[in-house]
Amino acid sequence: MKHFVLILASAAVLAACGTMGGTDSTTINQVRGKNGALLTDAEMRQQNRQRESELTESAAKTAKIRMAADSAREGVSAVREGINVLRELRSVFGR
Repeated sequence: MKHFVLILASAAVLAACGTMGGTDSTTINQVRGKNGALLTDAEMRQQNRQRESELTESAAKTAKIRMAADSAREGVSAVREGINVLRELRSVFGR
């Protein structure tokens, strides 16, 4: 659960970084300095939305993988506990 919260927080920080620091189309176009590489405000907003969606999807996928791994670990530990119970019963009954 802590990892999931950490991943979501990281995704939020990265999404905020994409919208901070003068990343509007005018600033980017000035840095590029080429007419062929101009971005409109609509294109910039679309790219930001896509980036945010990708971050959210990545965080969700990572959380899903972690939950599957955790459930597998829980299953293995349950089997180990069962084996230990059987060993204890075997030692009690002398076989």
